[in-house]
Formats: sequence, structure tokens, C-alpha cells
Amino acid sequence: MSRTVRCFARFACLFSLMFLGLLACSDTSPAGPSDGFTDLVGDWEAYLLEVVAVTDPSIREDILAQGATFRVNFQPSGQYTAVLSFLGASQVEIGTADLDGNQLTLYRAVPSPDTSVAVLTRLDADHIRLEGTTFFDFEGDGTREEADLLAELARQES
Repeated sequence: MSRTVRCFARFACLFSLMFLGLLACSDTSPAGPSDGFTDLVGDWEAYLLEVVAVTDPSIREDILAQGATFRVNFQPSGQYTAVLSFLGASQVEIGTADLDGNQLTLYRAVPSPDTSVAVLTRLDADHIRLEGTTFFDFEGDGTREEADLLAELARQES
């Protein structure tokens, strides 16, 4: 398998687990958007997307520096759509989101049902940070390792 194909496979795997298999939970029933959710409504694009190996924090991957883009759209209904694009292909995730304090819970419906939780920090009105955990294949050998995930996103103009 070529390095390019392996690299794309790593990103596809990351996305499937990331958006965010950030911190898996067992609850799969959406609660709907909270009052504080309205500040998230709109389009967001990542300007930072990193995974860091839990076993060795000196091992980091900057996903965006490798040519990927990551965008999220939050609707007033609480529905979200996230798209990770790399090498001309895209991975799409669709579901419902809820915000409780700084805990963002994502109830994924597509591509398969799952629930994940991230810590959301508002950097300012137009910038947010999402932090959680995921698994990532740092070596490109098919072995996924536990990793910390950091994503910073900027609100996009409509």
C-alpha cells in the first residue's frame, strides 16, 4: 500500500473515531440543544487539529499541516454535520449535539450510531477549542494508540 493511501486511511480512521470519538460515553439518546447551544450555531473551520500520543507526548501529528481540512456546521435544532477532507476524499458525520456547561455531547447517527463527549472552551466569540481522547495510528502500521485530541475552530462568515 502506498504511503499516500496509508496516510489517507489514517485520517479516515481518525475522523471515524474523532469527531469526535473524543471521549466515548454509553448514553445514545439525544437530549436536544441547550440554551447555551445557540452561540455555536453556524459554520466552524479548524485551524488547529492535533493528536498526541498518551504514552509519549513528544509524539504529535498535526493533521492540518498534512493537507487535511475539518469543518463543522451546528444548526439551531441541535443537528451537526462534520466533514474531514483529505487527498480529495471526505468523511462525513451527522448527528445531534448538546452543550451542558463546557461539555459538548455528540450523538452521532451517520455513519454509525455513537456518542462522544468533548470539553469545549470558548476562546472568544468566534473561536472554540475542543479537547478529548481518541485513538490514532501514529506509525501507519494499522495499530491504533490512545491519543489526546486538540481541535481549535474559527467561526466562518455566512
